[in-house]
Order: sequence, then structure tokens, then C-alpha cells
Amino acid sequence: MAEPVRDLQTSLSLTLDPVRFEGGRLWKARYPSLIDDNSPPSFQFEPAFQVCSEEPDQEVEVVFRIADEENAVFETLLGGEVSWQLLVPLNTETPAPDVRVTLWDEDPRTCRVVWRRSGAPLTALRVACRHAEGGPPPDTDEWALTRVEGGVYLAIIDRGTTCIDHEPVRNPAGTRESGRVRVVGLANGRPVYDLFRKDFSAPPEISLEPAFRMSHGEHRDFRLALDLPEPYAGVRFKTSPDGQVDVSQPLPTWRAGGLVGTAGSVGECLCTIEWRRDD
Repeated sequence: MAEPVRDLQTSLSLTLDPVRFEGGRLWKARYPSLIDDNSPPSFQFEPAFQVCSEEPDQEVEVVFRIADEENAVFETLLGGEVSWQLLVPLNTETPAPDVRVTLWDEDPRTCRVVWRRSGAPLTALRVACRHAEGGPPPDTDEWALTRVEGGVYLAIIDRGTTCIDHEPVRNPAGTRESGRVRVVGLANGRPVYDLFRKDFSAPPEISLEPAFRMSHGEHRDFRLALDLPEPYAGVRFKTSPDGQVDVSQPLPTWRAGGLVGTAGSVGECLCTIEWRRDD
């Protein structure tokens, strides 16, 4: 596949190639070029990026390419527009995200998302996919899940221009543990997680963040461990006297379900984030 050609205003670009679907289920997208996923199958990790740039009109281009062997294409509407859905409720307090979603060179397996800074602190969207041939029978659970959740997802958090330009540090030791994501370093003032592939190339203005998708009524325990190199090896999770980790939810302004952090037994270096969604 040819590398995307950036528009004049698009200075940051990321390509997720290939996208696969676990067991052919279009609501179970996997991004092997980005996420080094050995997590429990119940976790549905999705791409999420924080953007920090001094450009007031900064643009970010994200290209999704579905693997050729997958029986899937991006869904288009009459007129050729790509079908996509904004997942963050809008309110009168924040600007609307500025997003454009198009096919790349009219290829139904390649989709181009262009995000432009608009003042919206959080942008989260789903780009719909459908089966290229066949598909589950109508009025079945698989058909409904494909229609409602099938596709690729993307979250972008705008950090504004308040960047911290530290020298990147990373802990080369340690191994991945199933069901646990480690914080192994710092880059540009943001944590570096072992969830992501080391060979994934991202501009310095973009940091990779863990994000996973949940449905209504689901419960999840997300284990996060600190395994930082010197001089940050002494960093610990901030906890209250009752052992609860200090957890805040700055984005969005509404709370969806319960979010609680509990410190583990490894010297306050292990935290279990409990997420509870009401039905």
C-alpha cells in the first residue's frame, strides 16, 4: 500500500495497517500494527491518542487499512460518503469536534480520518464496517452487533499547547503479563505503556494512550502497574488513607458509570481500576 500523501494542513499522520477482526466478528476489531495485545479476550482495546501541539489549527490524519483476507469493507452511504458516528455527546459547554472521514483513493478497505483542532477536548468516533460478501442473517444477534458496533474506533484527546519536553526514558527490563498493562517510561511528559508495539512510529506531538470499549451493563477490572526506570523508580500511585487510588475523570464532563481505583499489594505500584456500567 502506498504511503498516504498529506494535505498541506495535515502535519501529523498515523497509519494502522492491517486491521483485523477476531473470528470475523466486525465488532471485534484488532489493530496488530499498534497494539501488542495479550490481554483477556473480554477486553476490546481501541486506538487512542493525545495530541499536544503549538499549532492552533493542528490536523491529525489517521489511516485505517483492513487486511485483504478479511471479509470486510468500510460502509458507505448513497453518494459515496463513509458512514461514521460521533460517540461523545455534545453539550453547550464544549465546541463540536472537526472530523472528516473519507475512503482513501476510493478503496473500500482503506479509510482516512482527518481531525482538526476545534477546541473540543475529546473526540471519539466509530467508522462503520460491513461484510464484503454475505454476512450474518438479519434479526440475529450477530447482525445487530455488526450494525450497531461493527467497525473501527478512534479517540483523540486534545491537550492543547501545554507540553512538557522531557528526554524520553524507558525501562528495558520486565515482561508482559496477561491482563496487566505496565507503565514502563515517560516521553514528552506522558506515560509510556507496554500495551503498544515498540516499532509503531508516532510523531513526538502524539502520545499513545490505553483505551478500551465497554457495553452497557458490563463490569471490568483493568490492572495497571508502575515499572519505571531511574530516576522515576520511586513513583507510586497516589492513594487515600482507605487505600483508594486518586482517580479523576476530566473528560468528558459527564460520568458514565462508576470509576474506582484500588491499590494492589506491590508497594502501591499496582492499581486495579474498576469500571461499572449501569444497564
